[in-house]
Amino acid sequence: MIQFLIKNNVLDQLRRLIIGSYYLSLLYYLYSRCVHCVSLRHIEGRKNKHLFEFEELAKNINYYPTSLIKDNCFYGTAKALQDSPQKLDLKNRCLIEHGLILGEFVQKHVEYSFADTIVTFSEYRKTIIEKKVKKKVVVIGPYIKHVAPLLSQEQLAEMKKELGKCLVVFPSHSIESTEAGFDIDTTIIEIERVKRLLDVSTVIICMYWKDIQLQKFHSYLLKGYKITTAGHSFDYYFLNRLKSIISLADFTMSNNVGTHVGYCISLNKPHYIFRQEVKQIKLNSDFERELTQRNKKDYITYNNAREEIAEMFSDLSPSINQDMRLLVERYWGAEIS
Repeated sequence: MIQFLIKNNVLDQLRRLIIGSYYLSLLYYLYSRCVHCVSLRHIEGRKNKHLFEFEELAKNINYYPTSLIKDNCFYGTAKALQDSPQKLDLKNRCLIEHGLILGEFVQKHVEYSFADTIVTFSEYRKTIIEKKVKKKVVVIGPYIKHVAPLLSQEQLAEMKKELGKCLVVFPSHSIESTEAGFDIDTTIIEIERVKRLLDVSTVIICMYWKDIQLQKFHSYLLKGYKITTAGHSFDYYFLNRLKSIISLADFTMSNNVGTHVGYCISLNKPHYIFRQEVKQIKLNSDFERELTQRNKKDYITYNNAREEIAEMFSDLSPSINQDMRLLVERYWGAEIS
């Protein structure tokens, strides 16, 4: 146990050293691109995979950076934003928060990163970051609004014609260290209820790559649902693919609060949150690190914000009302043209 703690502490110090230095980050960037250059071929090869080739899309990809800052490489955020029609100017010293972070929690590495600018969704989040970090904070609204869909309008129209009226479901997902545990049978019962009420032709389950690797899709397949995924977290077409998946929806649904909620609303797809107990199950030794990131105040503010969002979307409604849009604007930010 003592050896494990010493090893972890040494690794943490090394990570902090690299994250805090532009030049060490540059060396790590060049090293990773050289050692994992085959990942580029894998990523580009998956670009043209069908959305329902989910097991192929969920396969591991080694870290092939497109930015000196690792945060920017998750879900292809930096590349997707830089390639966007708006051509956002995201320089090398810019750290992009890669998803929705609720409450007053700010990750420690944001403070000691060599980045001088933090990019985030909303003024709400900007205020929180500025209290804890003495860096410039830039608000750009929901990232997915800046991103082009991976599929063309013609491809999307053809798929839509085949699928008919679609319900896209985002089950609560696992991460590297933690499995999201919930009763899938109960989830399916609720999906069937929604399907009947909305007269849906096709149910698409958009799963996280980790849960596909954990083989958590079989119950959905047995019900005749289609399975898809936006891809591995190091697939830099993740956001583009996610936009295509959401674009196919007439209605969207999940069993937990997450980045997807605001993305669906910002793309004018009504959303419903099924209130279901989700337990965090340990997968590896990083589980404790995840649990101890937030302090007591962070957890209180996180739970308050999470409850506000869950309550807003807890009623099944086939349309989006103004209160929903205002809440999404608060946490995900206003659309920036």
